[in-house]
Amino acid sequence: MRPKYIYARSKLGEAVAALAVGEGDVRSRIVEAMIATSALTEADFPGELRADWEWIICETTKAGPALGADGTVYQGATRRTMFRLRRTTGVKIAKRILALYHTYQLKSERHSLPGADRFCQFLNAVFAT
Repeated sequence: MRPKYIYARSKLGEAVAALAVGEGDVRSRIVEAMIATSALTEADFPGELRADWEWIICETTKAGPALGADGTVYQGATRRTMFRLRRTTGVKIAKRILALYHTYQLKSERHSLPGADRFCQFLNAVFAT
């Protein structure tokens, strides 16, 4: 696995930790997870995982930022989106973050895990939208 992908996997690990042990409901924990991954861009993901990352970004910023009358941002897109989000949708986002992290884990350890390719395909099928 290329070094830049190892960095992304590390940041996704921080996001998973925020989802698992963070305070508040799933929406609050997603905000913390997205803060942990805020330095990541599409280029930090191998081609086959970019669509999953783009879906996560799209779902977590759907509402856009809240702007003041002068055009300044007073609430970021992720926090504003989470405020409006249904918990069930939050659970879907959290599951997708977890699946992306696990796919990274499997890709880095594929040589020692029989059936890892099939499991990656299964995760992709489960979380395809």
